[in-house]
Amino acid sequence: MAEPRTRLTLAQIDRRNYYVNLAEGALFIASLGILSVQTVLPALVVRLGGSNLMVGALSVIFYVGAFFPQMFSARFSATLPWKRPWVVIAGAFQRIPVLIMALVILILGGSHPELALPLFMVAFALGQIGQGISAPGWFDFYAKITSIHRRGRLSGLRNSVGGVGAFGAGILFTLFLGWFAFPTNYGLALLVAFLLQLASYLFFIRLIEVEPSPVDPPRRTFAY
Repeated sequence: MAEPRTRLTLAQIDRRNYYVNLAEGALFIASLGILSVQTVLPALVVRLGGSNLMVGALSVIFYVGAFFPQMFSARFSATLPWKRPWVVIAGAFQRIPVLIMALVILILGGSHPELALPLFMVAFALGQIGQGISAPGWFDFYAKITSIHRRGRLSGLRNSVGGVGAFGAGILFTLFLGWFAFPTNYGLALLVAFLLQLASYLFFIRLIEVEPSPVDPPRRTFAY
C-alpha cells in the first residue's frame, strides 16, 4: 500500500515528521499521567470494590499485554514493506478501549460497580494487547522515518514534553477529585486521557512514509 504523493522535498518531509512525531509522542505520554497502574487505576479498582488480587492483576495485565503479543506481531510486521498502515490500524485498536473504560465508569461505576469492574478490566486488557500488537511495527516505523542522528534527541524531547504533560494531567485529575463525586471524577479523567490519545492519533496519521522497507522472510514464532 503506497503512500499518497506529496510535493514536499525529502528534507521537508523529514522536518515535518520530526515535529509531528514530537507532538504525537508528547500527547500520548501525557495521557499516561491519568492511566497510571501505580496510582490512579489501582485506586479506581478499589473504589469499584476490587480485591487486592484485582489491584495486583493490573500490573500483570499491563506488562503481559504489552510484551507477550509482540512475539507474534513482530513476525508479521517484519514482512510488511509499508509500516504506517499497519500501525495506524493497531494504534486505533489500542486507543478505543480507553474510551470504553471511561464510558463504563461514567455509566455503571456508581449504580452497578460489580458489573463495571470486570468490564473495566477487560477493556484495560484489550488496550494493553493493542499496545503489544502495535509496538514492533511502531518502532520499525519510528526508526524508518527519523534520521539516525535525530532519534535520540527526538526521544528525549518526546519524553520530556510528555512528562510535563503527564504532570499537568495528574494535577487536573486531582482537581476532578475535588470538583466531582465518584464515579464522575474518574470517568471524566479517563475521558481526558482518551482525548489526549485521540489528539496523539490525529497527529500520527499525518506522518509520511516515503518509500517501502526491505522485508524479512517469515521466521518461526519461536525465533522471537
